[in-house]
Amino acid sequence: MFMYLEIEGGYRRKHWRGRIISSAGAELGQLAFELAGGRLALTAGSDELVLRAFCEAETHGTICLNRQPYADYVVQKTGEIEVTDSDGVTVLVLLKDSFRRRRKWAYRQGGTLSQAEKYAAWGDLLISRHGIITSIVDFCHWIVPECSGRYPLLSAEDEKIVQRMPRSEQLLIIALAARYLCIQPHFQSTTSDNDLVNVASFVRDEKTGAFNINPDVFPARPEEKYIFNYPWAIGSIVIISIMYFIVLLFWDFPAEFTFRTHIAGPVIMFFLVNGVPLAWLLIHLMMEPIADNPKEERRLYEMVRAFSERNHNENNDN
Repeated sequence: MFMYLEIEGGYRRKHWRGRIISSAGAELGQLAFELAGGRLALTAGSDELVLRAFCEAETHGTICLNRQPYADYVVQKTGEIEVTDSDGVTVLVLLKDSFRRRRKWAYRQGGTLSQAEKYAAWGDLLISRHGIITSIVDFCHWIVPECSGRYPLLSAEDEKIVQRMPRSEQLLIIALAARYLCIQPHFQSTTSDNDLVNVASFVRDEKTGAFNINPDVFPARPEEKYIFNYPWAIGSIVIISIMYFIVLLFWDFPAEFTFRTHIAGPVIMFFLVNGVPLAWLLIHLMMEPIADNPKEERRLYEMVRAFSERNHNENNDN
């Protein structure tokens, strides 16, 4: 199960209203969006949190809690967000996560390859002093679930993390989780609610209390090396190639035909029959260095360490 937003009266791109439902089925509050007024408002009990100056091309805005200034946020060109309080201290950072890191993270926790791929494609990384959330959908993400008006916000594991946070941060994170519904692409994929895989977002060091999102904290699985090397494409190429060479072996070629003098024909045909899996493999080989930059992963680890150290220092001061 997961926390979701149940939109009332159907989704409209420029305005909507809905109820926030917990993974246990309880109503937690209401969310309302108005693009014309640049306003995303969350109401829960007597509390109201509002993101202002909200629009398709936003670069920054203000956050009010119970009609009082609470924080400011800055949106980078990449879509990453930094939220700072009235003293200029960073409260939350929403970062682009690494597909490779997410896939390995989910797989090493016991997920299947399919679950690991879904987890990797779903969300981004939100870092706070109180925990890390990884089920927040990227703003303008192409994965928009077909879910009959019930749109996922957080996984059940992330919801538990949010419940342990201060009330103001709880409301802010829920509002940020709903941002992908404020500018929903016209294209809807066949992704379902079940594609929000429930995986622990981070682990905590028992001695230092530091957060860790590095998959290497878990032992590698024996089949991991093969599983992550595009098994469907490679397996298809092997099977099709064996079938192709069997056909060549029993084919009744003309007497004047020799492989030495007519090698181009069989070679061209080999690539044609393997066209789809070869193309799929080449696309992955070309795109992976772009999508999975080790420098970006190191940046994520450094940000997590910085927040953990600050949280540790604050606890010692208290």
